[in-house]
Amino acid sequence: NGTIEATRFFVETSHIADATSEEDMMVEFRDIADKHGLVPYHPLFVFYDHYLAVLSNTLQNIGIALGVMLVIALLIIPHPWCAVLVVLTTVSIFVGVIGLMSLWDVDLDMVAMITLIMCIGFSVDFSAHITYAFAVSSSRKRDDRSVDALHHLGYPTVQGAVSTILAVVPIYFAGAYTFVLSSRLYS
Repeated sequence: NGTIEATRFFVETSHIADATSEEDMMVEFRDIADKHGLVPYHPLFVFYDHYLAVLSNTLQNIGIALGVMLVIALLIIPHPWCAVLVVLTTVSIFVGVIGLMSLWDVDLDMVAMITLIMCIGFSVDFSAHITYAFAVSSSRKRDDRSVDALHHLGYPTVQGAVSTILAVVPIYFAGAYTFVLSSRLYS
């Protein structure tokens, strides 16, 4: 019938050195292709797509984790101000972890995102337990309540932190990116 129903052509690229370049290249290919009714495809585009989504997904997951954590803390810890302090403590720890990621030149990818979300879980555990012990202490003075909370939960909290670090240190020597990144950020 004389019509072309399908065709394909190959395009080569150069100077694509990092994930940002890959993302930019894919977006530019898609923009050009959209103008001409084409569909660009490469098997690696599946992986490049995650670079586009990782920041928004990370922010969304962090927001959900902190929101759920606040709701649970408000339900469990008797004083609302203490629950808010647990969230602020967790945010502070989280900002420190992000600072270490920057110091260590860790890019934000799916592995880093998952590790960051897990860091929230680890950090809330210790602060929530100490805060709860402070809130339910029968002592009247704040100093006495702090001492009481640390007396009851300080040692188990230190044990939990040390056991987590001891469990993660051998993973660091495994050599795989996922394990090295996780062990660095968890400890």
